[in-house]
Amino acid sequence: MSKKLNFLESSFCKAFRPPQLNLRIIKPSSMAVFAFVLFALFIVFAGVIYDLIVEPPSIGVEYGFGNERPVTILKGRLNSQYIFEGIDGALFYLLGSIGLILIDQALTKERREKYGKIMFYTGVGLFACSFIIIIFFIKLKVPGYLKR
Repeated sequence: MSKKLNFLESSFCKAFRPPQLNLRIIKPSSMAVFAFVLFALFIVFAGVIYDLIVEPPSIGVEYGFGNERPVTILKGRLNSQYIFEGIDGALFYLLGSIGLILIDQALTKERREKYGKIMFYTGVGLFACSFIIIIFFIKLKVPGYLKR
């Protein structure tokens, strides 16, 4: 049986000779891969798949005392969102992640001398601001959150 397969394989390769191509494999840099992963996480955290399936409005309207005002956070409903709410939440998650990356990079030996302090304090500031704003968003979404 193997002789028949070898004969078929050799006759097939003689009849259909594949072209000799000199293809180079493109290897992306580590920063390009990191940027792609960060962008993919932003898309997932923003809830783009939810937005495509459910098609919620981009912002809402709150009525009060005869006037309307725009709202970007759907208060009191944990299982639904406006489009801008998802983008805002993903943006602050992304800023917190970048803050943690800056803190990590500031503590390496190469960066400690020149820009270590600036990177460290910028990272701490980004992380702290994003943490505070995300907790504020959660308190708006879930009334009574973190209250005793």
